[in-house]
Amino acid sequence: MRKIAVAWVLIVGAGVAHAKNECSKASMRKARAAADKSARAKDYAKAIATLEAARKACDGASPDAVEEAWLVGDLAVAYWKSGNLLACRQLMEEETFPKSDASRAGNDKLMGALEYNLEQCEKAFDAQYAALKSDACPLTIDDAAAAAALPASLFPKGATAACVAIVPDPTPPAAPAAAAGDDVDADSDVSCPRLAVVSKGKGGKIDRKLLGAGDSNLVDFNFCCGLNTIAVGIQNGKTLIRVGADTWVRECHGGTATTSLDAIFEWKGNALTTVVDASTIVW
Repeated sequence: MRKIAVAWVLIVGAGVAHAKNECSKASMRKARAAADKSARAKDYAKAIATLEAARKACDGASPDAVEEAWLVGDLAVAYWKSGNLLACRQLMEEETFPKSDASRAGNDKLMGALEYNLEQCEKAFDAQYAALKSDACPLTIDDAAAAAALPASLFPKGATAACVAIVPDPTPPAAPAAAAGDDVDADSDVSCPRLAVVSKGKGGKIDRKLLGAGDSNLVDFNFCCGLNTIAVGIQNGKTLIRVGADTWVRECHGGTATTSLDAIFEWKGNALTTVVDASTIVW
């Protein structure tokens, strides 16, 4: 199995019992009603625990995909209200993915509610990083998949203009060989991009400085080919760069997994450190 970089949400629930892990339409509705009562009392932790227990009981064996999706929608709202916007986003991205059971059920009312939940959680998540901007780069970078203007305070010394960009790696490392029994051919044709600071000096000279990528999704051969959005800014004294994709990205080497790429890094010197990986993987 390949290592796929993604932030998984750890759920800790306690004090909620379901008789013999019962999974039925009635049990899901009962759990939703109990969770709603807790949420109205602003006890979101209890609401989350109740809904997570019901969801776990039905995992992979739900008799009603629509009812389960309503339950997951309630769970996303509980996470949203509790401040866990990442969990809300990931749950709703899974449910609104075009090939999900909920999407294929063809219930317009359900999908409208799920998409609304996703939109609210995305807006709230984005608001946390409002200082990061995708202002147009004033430089021409022909090989960039995306570029954003740097704030003047981040210009390299002597530069009159500067941007951060997603560019091809000029010396890509060898990709890991496909594991024995893997369902794809090989990864050798996948070359992950790099982030670079591209600047213009007083004499008009263009300089390019590559940034390190560590073990982030920037070097994940499964999905790195889909990176095409970038934003940068200073927030709470930290320089942050956000990279992602403007659409779902299927595995670069032909596999069946699909992801919504979105990650935020802290930039110090030449190094990038992952602050949050908000990507969601679906199969």
